[in-house]
Formats: sequence, C-alpha cells, structure tokens
Amino acid sequence: MLTSGEVDLCSRLRILPKAYMVIKDTILREAAAIEAAGGVLRRRKARQMIKIDVNKTGKIYDYFLGAGWIKGPSR
Repeated sequence: MLTSGEVDLCSRLRILPKAYMVIKDTILREAAAIEAAGGVLRRRKARQMIKIDVNKTGKIYDYFLGAGWIKGPSR
C-alpha cells in the first residue's frame, strides 16, 4: 500500500507503516479541507495535528510537498 519512497521514508524516520498511514490520512484530509477554503496547510499546523517528533513531522510534510500531494505557502 506504500510507494517505495514512502517505505524509505518510514525506514529513515523509524515509523511503522500503519502509523504512517494514519499520519498521511490526517495530513492529507486537513490539507484538502484547507485548500478547498482557499488556503494552504502550513508546517506549524501539521506539527500541531501530529503528536510526534517535530523533525519527523517536518520531513513527512516536506515529502508530501515534494510529491505534490499538498500545496505549500508561496514564498
């Protein structure tokens, strides 16, 4: 159920695939709701939603941005 990139991410971050799937679902649902309202999910919001190490949450957030699954803030 995971791509090879996601398997690698789970391995590097030492997150079990089942826990990762819950995190992924949570972040993608929230991002979709925020984007529907015309906004973007910010890293800080993702950290607040996911109660794990902030560095791990940041790496997951960056992976989702890179994959194009969520939109990031314009710089």
